[in-house]
Amino acid sequence: MSELTHPENGKVRFELHISGEDYVRALESAYRRLAARYQIPGFRKGKAPRKVIEKSYGENVFWDNEFDALVQHAYSDALAQVEELELRNMLGEEGDNLGAVLTINSGAGGTEANDWSAMLMRM
Repeated sequence: MSELTHPENGKVRFELHISGEDYVRALESAYRRLAARYQIPGFRKGKAPRKVIEKSYGENVFWDNEFDALVQHAYSDALAQVEELELRNMLGEEGDNLGAVLTINSGAGGTEANDWSAMLMRM
């Protein structure tokens, strides 16, 4: 559905591809969800065929709503891929797979600082 390519200099290119199957599936989903909003003479509310509603209200009546959802879904997928790539790039150096030792010192903050350091150690 979406594709990330890595042209150069850390820039990422995002391409959105909507297949014919996805397009038809999205229109059918939108029709089932939104058909009750449209009143067509001669049909009970929500029972008019999709083609009749599209003829009365415009060909893109269902697509406008569904397009936003498809783009948002594709964008979320791409964003997750970019975050994964960023993590791999950030932790791709030699020694990044080594463990670490963390020391927590409460400093001169008194009793409250000791409480905070104890809470951090439990985490």
